[in-house]
Amino acid sequence: MRSLAVARFVAVAIAQAACAAIFSEAQAQSRAAASTPCGTTRVVTIYDSHGLSSFGDALDGWYVSLPDVEVVSYTLGGASAPWLFRNSGSPRGHFFRNCGGKPLVRRDQFKKESLRTPDLAQVLDAAAGQYRRQVFVFVLGSNTPGMPSVNTEPARQVLKLLSKYPDVACVWVGPPTMRKSSPLFVEAVYAAIRAGIAKGANDAAAGFEGVAPETTQGCLMIDSRPFSTYPEGGDGVHYGFGKAARAASRFWSDHVVTLIREGTGLGDPDAQPPAGLHLAGDSDPGSPWGAPDEVFRERRLYVRGLPPQGPGP
Repeated sequence: MRSLAVARFVAVAIAQAACAAIFSEAQAQSRAAASTPCGTTRVVTIYDSHGLSSFGDALDGWYVSLPDVEVVSYTLGGASAPWLFRNSGSPRGHFFRNCGGKPLVRRDQFKKESLRTPDLAQVLDAAAGQYRRQVFVFVLGSNTPGMPSVNTEPARQVLKLLSKYPDVACVWVGPPTMRKSSPLFVEAVYAAIRAGIAKGANDAAAGFEGVAPETTQGCLMIDSRPFSTYPEGGDGVHYGFGKAARAASRFWSDHVVTLIREGTGLGDPDAQPPAGLHLAGDSDPGSPWGAPDEVFRERRLYVRGLPPQGPGP
């Protein structure tokens, strides 16, 4: 019994040490992301596992090609929107910053590492006044732990936080078409993210915590589905590294790049931050029931041939 207790104690100690190491690494990376600038514009992207695919290659590759742009990207396999404010960690992570001439390593060649979601407030505060403009891009929504509405509050909090920084533009890239994801569920995820963006923008427009309404930002919501077609093969979720997958990723990323460029002016040296604009880019037909979870429930019933009865319990 004593040897068993000792073994358990050692196992716990090792686990705690590993967690501390991951946390320390994340802290160091957050500080690195806010250290001496290497461009007048900074782009910070937080990816879920789509950032580990050829899509991440294409998007980060575009950023790196832009002159006078500092690129910071956090990629975390399994990440979801709630992770943004939970300091959650992933063993399938990758951190990249292009300062000092650091090259961009292809996703199918780099070594994955333990990584935690950065403290957004820390990253923003440490960089205050150091850049002419910044663009924060969130590639999240494909992982939804629970009902779609879990995406709403994180999106609202993102808008609330970024509204304090008028030089920061926000972009949210929603999930692409995936073979293993129900179109109805994904539609409800989009509705939940849009709802959070709208709530955050409305809160900011009303003024809160000393934030002047005229300085508030919106968020460009990019719906990936119209220009993403899942290729043959693969695991049903990720756009991998085969010929067909790379072509599909390129088609998806080309459209995302175009929308980011048009919505934020990124890549245009004379562009100004879109202060005061609510950039909820795509149209939302809305729902008679309102809440995203209810949209999901009711549309699912309708597809099954049952007439909608109004919001469920």
